[in-house]
Amino acid sequence: MESKAASETPAGLWSSYREETTAHGLPKTVTAKSRFRRAVWGIIFLASFVYFLYNFSLMLQRYFSYPVTTSIDIKFASLPFPAVTVCNVNPVRASKLPKVLREYLGLEPENVSPSIGPDHAHVREKREDGLPTPAPTDELGTTSQSNSSSEDDYYYVYEYEYDYYDYDEGFEVEQNFTIMLAHKNHTQRKELGHQKKDFIQKCTYNGRPCSRKNFVQFLDEKYGNCFTFNGGMTKNGSRIPIRNVTQPGPLHGLQVLLYVEQDEYVPVLTETSGVRVLINTQAERPFPAQAGFSVAPGFSSSVGLKLTEIERLGGNYGTCTDGTGKSYDLYGSRHAYSPVLCQKTCYQRAVVRGCLCADAGLPIPEGTAEQFIEDLKKNDNPKIQKMTGTDARLNFVELTIYFEGLHYDKISQSPAYEVINLLGDIGGQLGLWMGVSVMTVLEFFEFIVDLLSWPLQKQKGDKKDDIELGPADSTVKT
Repeated sequence: MESKAASETPAGLWSSYREETTAHGLPKTVTAKSRFRRAVWGIIFLASFVYFLYNFSLMLQRYFSYPVTTSIDIKFASLPFPAVTVCNVNPVRASKLPKVLREYLGLEPENVSPSIGPDHAHVREKREDGLPTPAPTDELGTTSQSNSSSEDDYYYVYEYEYDYYDYDEGFEVEQNFTIMLAHKNHTQRKELGHQKKDFIQKCTYNGRPCSRKNFVQFLDEKYGNCFTFNGGMTKNGSRIPIRNVTQPGPLHGLQVLLYVEQDEYVPVLTETSGVRVLINTQAERPFPAQAGFSVAPGFSSSVGLKLTEIERLGGNYGTCTDGTGKSYDLYGSRHAYSPVLCQKTCYQRAVVRGCLCADAGLPIPEGTAEQFIEDLKKNDNPKIQKMTGTDARLNFVELTIYFEGLHYDKISQSPAYEVINLLGDIGGQLGLWMGVSVMTVLEFFEFIVDLLSWPLQKQKGDKKDDIELGPADSTVKT
């Protein structure tokens, strides 16, 4: 009876657990022949347990860092042809500008360009004359610097005669012109830009002719009228099928002939001539200024495409997002998320919220020569019919866009360390250092249950002893 009672105490339960558990090393702390050996086994078991805890912390750190594995596959398939956007780098036609805008831009003969203020006019004169800029003098009239080279003079003008916070003249003119243009409505701004019937002269896709009707017009903040081929939507916003590519090579891509109308250029706004081109997916809103490239007139330019598809993990595995749950109504709701779309929308919202005004450059929230010329003379544009070889080289761009092959690279991410990996590593460390398995863990839980239920068992045992001893005492007294 005494031995059974002793084994039901916490110390007895702990001793029984150590002796019977399947964990390696722990039974030796009870069954070893000498106290010294039992102590050594206890130290070994504790050291193994501490080292396991250290490795366990490393495993948790790795798991909560959410690492990813990147895989690259090369696949072959019929590819969707991208959306191709073309814009004239000149945003407005000089002949269509109202008089007030022509005067501001210095297009009227009697007008002096307002981009040069009275404080900076002398600086421009010195640059145009090629004269050195005199060094500044101190209060006594002595020159503080002399014998400077022309290059030094250039920086000298910049350092001493310009405020660091002054904008470049061309930039300031363009910004002010944008503000003036923002007062025009959508229809008026489209009328000012280059028109589709003049800009797009010829079009073929996959060896078959296409027309201007296959291009959807939209208004860009920087380039004015832009036109998108294979955008997946009509001008009314209705969805249409996207063209696919079944054969690679220039003959099976898009080929367009574009007329840039250099006689309509505004020099203050456009220092170069040509076409701005952007290639993107149909879901994205095109932003030619941020992601496009320019093509010069007088050349036939070819662009070979290669598709790379990237799948990134979001959530805890990175900062990427697909825009789900976010509103980008500045450009309408039909466009998918893109970083540029997000930045422009958030910026405009911040401006409206901060000063109750808006950036005028963004939407306001509510959202070969002779034969070549002979062929062109068949066009109904009178300027093209009178064109010479030199004019053609200055005004026409031939652009070909095609896929180099029907293979594409797919780069995808997948979790590198998931829960199953974490559990496997924990089990491996426990088995290696302590010989612990799932069964051993269940044995430990059984020990905890016995330990927690010991007070109740002890209380029941005391009551039972009282019942048994009571009648015996009564008999003695009788």
